Amino acid sequence: MLQESYSLLARLGMALAREESESVDTLSYSWQNLQQQARETATRLTELEPHFRRQLTDDVAAFVVECDQFCSDYQTVGVCQQIVSCYYLQVTATRLVI
Repeated sequence: MLQESYSLLARLGMALAREESESVDTLSYSWQNLQQQARETATRLTELEPHFRRQLTDDVAAFVVECDQFCSDYQTVGVCQQIVSCYYLQVTATRLVI
């Protein structure tokens, strides 16, 4: 459409800057390249989607199991025991560094 408008202006004898005329030509080429890249990207994302969906589902399932385990430990052992075990883990990690 833009190229047609510039062609019409040229046929009517309107003075057009050479830069504008060249930029219109490259604009059409750039737009076609952009559309091709968008199609390729959409295709690639469609190919990758099942893997990421499966990974997300697996990660959420693991998170639910960990949350259930945490709630169970919290109900049976309580906060104090978890804090103590975290403290000993921290002390152990510090000793490993030293």
